[in-house]
Amino acid sequence: MRIGLNPNRAKTTQYNKITNKVNSQYKTSPIKNDTIAFGSNNNSKYSISETEAIFNKYGIRTKRRNDGKLIISHFCQPSSRMIHLRNFFSNKPPLKDRTYAQLGFDENELLKNVAEIEGDADFRSSEATTLGSIETVGGTLSLFSSKIADLGNLKTVKKDLNLFFVNLNSLGNLESVEGSIEARFAEIGDMGNLTFVGGNFGLTETEIRSLGRLQRIEGMLDLANSTVEDLGQLEYVGKTISLQRTQLKSLGNLYYVGGCLDLNSSVVTDLGNLKIVGDDAYLMNSKIASIESIFEIKGDIYIDDASTIKADDVKKFRRKVIVLDRKYFQDILEGKIKTKK
Repeated sequence: MRIGLNPNRAKTTQYNKITNKVNSQYKTSPIKNDTIAFGSNNNSKYSISETEAIFNKYGIRTKRRNDGKLIISHFCQPSSRMIHLRNFFSNKPPLKDRTYAQLGFDENELLKNVAEIEGDADFRSSEATTLGSIETVGGTLSLFSSKIADLGNLKTVKKDLNLFFVNLNSLGNLESVEGSIEARFAEIGDMGNLTFVGGNFGLTETEIRSLGRLQRIEGMLDLANSTVEDLGQLEYVGKTISLQRTQLKSLGNLYYVGGCLDLNSSVVTDLGNLKIVGDDAYLMNSKIASIESIFEIKGDIYIDDASTIKADDVKKFRRKVIVLDRKYFQDILEGKIKTKK
């Protein structure tokens, strides 16, 4: 058996001694580069060892998985504050403001060799357009105003996901975000394979029409001023749900809201499968005609004097019913009446 690496890099790779020693002892045909896990370059123009050297140079630690792909400690540009601080405390000279692209490196090609990021990943100022082979981000993933248009193989984000001002066709293969998602002022085609959010989910001022396969949100769901028309497969919201000024007309499969149910100024007419509200229900200026299908409301119930929901209709909940003057309330919303701070 013989082992061969790319002959164009035969004098520069760290595996030369091993290669030469083994090949001198065996006379059979050498194994091709791409059949060796630790030498595979995953169709990138950079080899694994070159990618390691580039990242290590700029303070990103690397290690290899059994399949040859890399696990990196974090991701950011060489000029990021994190790198400046590392160099300061290690008595290294400060770096000039610069990006991988300015240094001549193709980030899309580098990321083809990366499967996991252990810590935070910050793609602000990045020229990368895809996350490529990355499957997991162990910290917070920030795509704030980035050029990322494709999440690639990404399946899991262990902390928060920042999607402010992004332009994505889909969330693609992403299945789970264990922290919060902020997707405000973003252009996102669809929710892809996302099924779980462990924190809050903010979708205000976005173009998303449906929550798709999303089933569970442990925190708050804020859809105010969004274009969402369908909650998809959503069944559980652990905290408050806000649907003010949305196009949503039915709560669909949603059966549990752990916090407040805020349907103030919404066009929702159908409560769907909703059974439990863990706090107050705000139904002022809403289209809801009846709440008899709800099994339990643990907080107060707010309606207005023009509502078709009357106090007598909610006696079974044995909760305080607060009736507000609709005109007065609308004047407050429109700024005609100023409230005390």
